[in-house]
Amino acid sequence: MKRITKIILENCRAYFDKYEIDLPSGENLIIYGENGSGKSSLFKSFHQFFKSSIKPIPFSPNLFNPSADGRFVLTFSDLNDNDLSIMQSKTFRISNVNPDNTASFIKDTSLLNGFLDYTDLLRIYLKSEPNPNLFELIILNLLYEFIPVSTGVSASIASQYNYLIKNLITDARTRNSRCHKIGLNKIDEFDRSLKVILKSIFKLLNVYLSQYFDLKDISIEFVLKKIEFKYPGRDKRSWYLDTQLRLKVLKNGKELGDEYKDYLNEARLSSVAICLYLASLKLFPAQIEYKLIYLDDIFIGLDTSNRIPIVNILTEEFNDYQVFVSTYD
Repeated sequence: MKRITKIILENCRAYFDKYEIDLPSGENLIIYGENGSGKSSLFKSFHQFFKSSIKPIPFSPNLFNPSADGRFVLTFSDLNDNDLSIMQSKTFRISNVNPDNTASFIKDTSLLNGFLDYTDLLRIYLKSEPNPNLFELIILNLLYEFIPVSTGVSASIASQYNYLIKNLITDARTRNSRCHKIGLNKIDEFDRSLKVILKSIFKLLNVYLSQYFDLKDISIEFVLKKIEFKYPGRDKRSWYLDTQLRLKVLKNGKELGDEYKDYLNEARLSSVAICLYLASLKLFPAQIEYKLIYLDDIFIGLDTSNRIPIVNILTEEFNDYQVFVSTYD
């Protein structure tokens, strides 16, 4: 199996000097530190390392030493499955001079999108209205890079959504533009694709809630309103794709209605969002040589009764992943 066995940061984001982290057996890693200690800088460096393997992203040197060379280096090792001894290793880096991070397995890991941080979950805390529209949180954040191969589509949800917006609005001059009509014809396909994959993900979500959270009397369904394109005015700046995704929470088979937050508080809703994200990773269709989950401060606002089940899911369901977790608590 392939694992990261060494991390080097030098003049990178919050890190001015050279820092090294050794993981000689490809261990999982918990990064503990107070706010402002550099946890998010490490997370963002990892994220940039993988994302820039597909699309160039300028390296981010330390703010107080921007003209000096910097680097973020990962050593990947193939480990013996029996004793975790290193059989061979290779080093890759991003830097402001000759980055080298475009190996095919790194690109595959980037598509897996194993990165989740607290800002994604804040969207739940900030939604105080009953039964909020969670399309942006679930589809455009948690599931954005998911590739719904089971629907016969090889493009990620992000690619499909961006294709629609480009044709319907960005490139369209009028309603009669050819690209606009192409986009309109693709809306139903996108709608069907989302419904198929959401059914699979929510099925696994309810398994997690029952088995790990012992919520056997609670089940969660989704309500995806048929996606439509709206023309509030003649100016295309007012045009938009109407997307609405809401939760339906049932207790002992009875729907709780819009006030389900009386039964699922914000901590539990955040746990649900994390489980949705993990379910999408579990169902990711591609065979990935190196699998990574990196969770940055996602336990904010969660008590022990919500944290332990998530840790158990990671331990039992994702033992083929290398897991990095940062926390200040």
